[in-house]
Amino acid sequence: MATLLTLVGLLFLCGLSLSNGCKRELLVNVDFPGHDIGQLFSPDVMHCQYLCTQHPLCHFFTFIRPDWTRDKRHFLCYLKGSSTGQPKVTKPLKGITSGFSLKSCYTDPQPCLPGVYHDVDFLGADFRSLFTADYKECQRACTSDPVCQFFTFVKPTYPTSKYRYKCHLKFSSTVPKIPVISRDGSVTSGFSHRVHMTQRVYTACEGKLFSNTDITMHSINVQPAASPEHCQALCSAHPHCTSFTYVSAVFKCHMKGSTQEMITRIIKGFTSGLPERFCQLDNEWLKKTYEGINFPHNDIRYFQSDNLEKCQRTCTEDPNCQFFSYVTNKSPARRLCYLKRVITLPSPPRVNKHDHAVSGFSGKNCYSDHTSGCRRELLLNVDFPGHNIGQLFSPDAKHCQQLCTQHPSCLFFTFIRPDWNIESSRFLCVIKSSTSGQPSTQKDLLGHTSGFSLKPCLPDPLPCLPQVYHDVNFPGADFRSLFTADYEECQRACTSDPACHFFTFLKPTFPTSKYRYKCHLKFSSTVPKPLITRHGSITSGFSHRVHRTQKCNTEWMEKTYVGIDFPHNDIRYFQSENVERCQRNCTENPNCQYFSYVANARRCYLKRVITLPAPPRVNTLVNAVSGFSLKNC
Repeated sequence: MATLLTLVGLLFLCGLSLSNGCKRELLVNVDFPGHDIGQLFSPDVMHCQYLCTQHPLCHFFTFIRPDWTRDKRHFLCYLKGSSTGQPKVTKPLKGITSGFSLKSCYTDPQPCLPGVYHDVDFLGADFRSLFTADYKECQRACTSDPVCQFFTFVKPTYPTSKYRYKCHLKFSSTVPKIPVISRDGSVTSGFSHRVHMTQRVYTACEGKLFSNTDITMHSINVQPAASPEHCQALCSAHPHCTSFTYVSAVFKCHMKGSTQEMITRIIKGFTSGLPERFCQLDNEWLKKTYEGINFPHNDIRYFQSDNLEKCQRTCTEDPNCQFFSYVTNKSPARRLCYLKRVITLPSPPRVNKHDHAVSGFSGKNCYSDHTSGCRRELLLNVDFPGHNIGQLFSPDAKHCQQLCTQHPSCLFFTFIRPDWNIESSRFLCVIKSSTSGQPSTQKDLLGHTSGFSLKPCLPDPLPCLPQVYHDVNFPGADFRSLFTADYEECQRACTSDPACHFFTFLKPTFPTSKYRYKCHLKFSSTVPKPLITRHGSITSGFSHRVHRTQKCNTEWMEKTYVGIDFPHNDIRYFQSENVERCQRNCTENPNCQYFSYVANARRCYLKRVITLPAPPRVNTLVNAVSGFSLKNC
């Protein structure tokens, strides 16, 4: 009995304590006025945040959501920057979401864009169309096409019958387009060795370039390029480019679009060639340096560097850097290395509301051999009826998806959003399962968002929960309260407290004055709490990776407990020669938290429970701001 009680007690002792300067939070119904450096169209706030992250000068942003009502602007992403890196002021404004660049968060330079947007049209940038059975098949067509980056599918409800089921494949270049290239004898420039190419095939291209040759056909696009090989990469990424001519004297890449003929003439200093789309382009041009050539502007940072090689190596190691310029002997900038980048995130030229359209992005960056079957997309205004195995409260669909991912039996879910017309059902995360792993039906339903467990995606077992929720209350689970100047200070207090996992702050506009500025720190255990029983033929234990960040004694995780069973909550089982191998498999599986080994059957059961911070209830409360600790961010 002493062993069992000790084990139960240890599960409640430790808490997380992680934080850094990375600011992932999204501020709903908050505007950052002024500081604009540009604007682009974006289908949602996460895409807008990625645009800001990839823009060299953007520190923060404001996104105009589709529920904005003051004028006809929707889906606009305003990129912003300041000398301090922070907005001067913030103000409450409905229909707006603001946030910060993720440059300091070491984000994926080729992020997965899983969202599918119902009743949204991505206008322009079409290069091919076909008919498909549904939007999912349209997305698969986009994913398999080497140059497609996003799509729009016309629903079968479209009024004009001849356009129904039409799938429009669309393009934006993922090869860095350097805005300006100039000559400068004191500067040498080059590229990161990791610049993304769109090809995902492994057959090497032989590559064909024609020196001192001009293709005389009309140019459909002209871009600066550092070399003929750079020009070929730009042409290969453009769906309408059938050939190109590179003019070295002015660093210009002339892309041609004729499919009928190719007329050439001899001109010294011109190099022509053909695109390569179905083989792996030779990337040696990325490894070269270009002496006497400057890539001005688009700096993300600079530093003193002893030599050119160190400058290029640093660019290659920095996930944000795409190209660089190194100043050798030009006073006062001797031996300075300037790291640079431009936006290469797939970005529609325009985004509109459209009742009969579904739009989305290629899944090229979402799937690989180790994440086969991973489905990250969130289906707006879609319900998966039936198959319920439980329900919890959740502030948004992404948090609900994480709950489903951590539940041992959940395979898909439906989240009921705050815009649903039945107040008592709002913020409910309904977790679901079926023997096939799929919902038997789905139906269009306003106020609902559905999606799938991320178990096949090898998700982070300690996910960052960055969003802040204005006019939302997390009632219950309070363990301490204090007064803070604003909700940001409240969140910092939660992050620094080892027991706090979420919070609610009452704004200075709260009706009862004595509660204004009050910060309620709240708790939910992030340590796995299995059921525990005695069983003579069973040995149980824990993954060695359960909460590596805890500042407490973790010897209890390394032990095995003979004669103790952790029943239920299985995620999978398999034959195992011994308990050591069973524990090792649990430790190597990011979803496994603990296990039970049945000695006489030599069977290992891997298990887990939900440890994601989850408020006991979520509801709407004007003048409240709620959110999560940033320990995992």
